[in-house]
Amino acid sequence: MLIGESVKEKKTAALFVVTFIFSGYASHNTRWDKTETHKASQWLARLYMF
Repeated sequence: MLIGESVKEKKTAALFVVTFIFSGYASHNTRWDKTETHKASQWLARLYMF
């Protein structure tokens, strides 16, 4: 895989996660919000470790 492609994928994934979290906040479902935000942040942290 090319390095440029990897960076592009990470940026796209990060955008998706941010959008996902904000859609969660917009739903006003606090239980879903906390769980999914935590999962998304862990996933994003793992993504940037590689």
